[in-house]
Amino acid sequence: MKLDFRIDWGYQYLYSRRHYHPFYHWDGSLECSGGTIEKVFQLDYPVIWYGPGHCARETLLDSPRWKSTTRRGLAGIRVEAQVEKEGTFLLKTLSGTFEFTVADILEKGRIEFPVGPKYLGCHVIVTRTGYYHFQAKHGADVTVLEADDLLSEKVPVRDWARMRTAWLAPGESCSFKAVIPSRKKAFAETVLHLVGMASPEYTPGAERQVHDDFPMEVYCDGVLCGKFTHYFREHDTYMQLLEDAWCRFSVPEGEHIFTLKNCNRNYFLLINRLTLRQSELDHQELSLPRWALVGEEIVGRIFALYPDSVTVDWGEGSASLELKEGWNEFTFTLQKSGVDRVVR
Repeated sequence: MKLDFRIDWGYQYLYSRRHYHPFYHWDGSLECSGGTIEKVFQLDYPVIWYGPGHCARETLLDSPRWKSTTRRGLAGIRVEAQVEKEGTFLLKTLSGTFEFTVADILEKGRIEFPVGPKYLGCHVIVTRTGYYHFQAKHGADVTVLEADDLLSEKVPVRDWARMRTAWLAPGESCSFKAVIPSRKKAFAETVLHLVGMASPEYTPGAERQVHDDFPMEVYCDGVLCGKFTHYFREHDTYMQLLEDAWCRFSVPEGEHIFTLKNCNRNYFLLINRLTLRQSELDHQELSLPRWALVGEEIVGRIFALYPDSVTVDWGEGSASLELKEGWNEFTFTLQKSGVDRVVR
């Protein structure tokens, strides 16, 4: 089994530059039991006061041995290995010895070892390539496409701002297959969630940021089904962060080929992840906050497929509404605390 992971070590304090911050020495080696280490790359992260937000510069080593010293910064190695699931790794450095298993890397994705005084914030962190600890786990009913799933001759996949991203040039598109399930309620629409960022051009080792509106179009089997625009920002001059954008559209059930087009004329759209999920509603479906303060005006919403008349009853009062197609809002106030209210 092929395994790709990195080991980062050191600590980073945002803005802080104190003379008493300690040096850490990481000269050492990596051993593998139950497998073979094929390649080891030394990682040197550009030092930025805001944190390690740019990709590390990689240097291929002749063997799994290195010399490394950090102070208010991170460094590490990236490893490519052929292993068995029962295999183990032993990391030996001047700042400590650390052992972890192949199973831990596969199942946990990220393993942290604290080093030094409790509040220093120095760690050795093992991370499986492609694993992001901040990404939520999705259910079986959600279609998930990572950057590498979008790879094609016209869409390269690269590392940028420490994120794996598929690069859509200005006016370029990427396509993917997805199955839309049959609906269970009266109304259904598909929600496309894009996690991405923007870049003026690919300049490895000298990453640059950009800000602009990005109009995008979504096609289903070649037919336009949705349009949306997202403004991508620059963050603290040197940093580019992942941002979220959404688009809703209605398409028939079954397998389709979807196409996402970058309509920005000047800059690259970088896609880290795409997801597709269904949002389903019934006629007169009610949406309410789970809790409210006494005496505070509360906003409720009712979804309607067609014009209709309803009466909303919340125990302490009621209101008659003439519904229009789509979402309809109404307001009400509760006068007693500590009571669960059923709104009908």
